[in-house]
Amino acid sequence: MDDINNSDSAAGDRSGDEAASSPTAETFAQLAMEMHDADGLEETVQAVVDFALQALSCEYAGVALRTRTGHPEVPAVTDPVVAEIYNLQMAGAEGPLVECMR
Repeated sequence: MDDINNSDSAAGDRSGDEAASSPTAETFAQLAMEMHDADGLEETVQAVVDFALQALSCEYAGVALRTRTGHPEVPAVTDPVVAEIYNLQMAGAEGPLVECMR
């Protein structure tokens, strides 16, 4: 039992050092807090999309879902241009977004 506790402590120390020096770990922790504090589904999805901007160093992000009834939905974007691109692909029934929803 002591060996398990000691090895857990050693792993915990190593993870703690990495977490302290890693902006990604800090960013994930911030995301977890934002998701926990979100009032509902839309706010939770928006927190994930906003996280993508930081984690992936990208300029735009969005989430498109296929509902249980099979209809596409765009619940969160970081810029209206993302929703426009998604909607154009869905209206034309072609493009990478449409392909991945099949």
